[in-house]
Amino acid sequence: MNFRMALVAVTRLRQWTMSRMVSAISRAGTPNSDPDDGWRTRIKRYLRFLICGGAATGVHWLIMALLMTVDVPPAWATGVGAIAGAIANYPLQKIFTFSGRVSPSPVPVYILACILTWSLNLFLFVTLNSGFGFSAGIAQIFVTAFVAIGSYGFYRKWVFHY
Repeated sequence: MNFRMALVAVTRLRQWTMSRMVSAISRAGTPNSDPDDGWRTRIKRYLRFLICGGAATGVHWLIMALLMTVDVPPAWATGVGAIAGAIANYPLQKIFTFSGRVSPSPVPVYILACILTWSLNLFLFVTLNSGFGFSAGIAQIFVTAFVAIGSYGFYRKWVFHY
């Protein structure tokens, strides 16, 4: 990539950014603007997401721990726990985090999100636990943090349309 191409790319990026800023400024305060555009509201929503997700994670981990005490393999235990956590998570996120907003077909989209996060959870857990020798607890802590960060954006945009 030569200097001229880089300069053109930077100029186009700047133009795109400016057009987005002008659009956001022109929408601000209009009746059709989203009242939740403020950074404080977004931070509060993310904190509510973490609290609700923490409760669902508690369900996940409780089921996982109970299953492991009766000698269910850790991969199976985390898989079943993740399903239980997902069932607990939907009403919490719908009511407390996203104020009842849902997509036109929320349950199928939420199920798709759960399948994706469940698959990611299981893949990362097995990789860390079996592949790298992490204990089940430590592996699940890392996996939970990673999945939580990724799922917020998906829930916000596709499931609850915020």
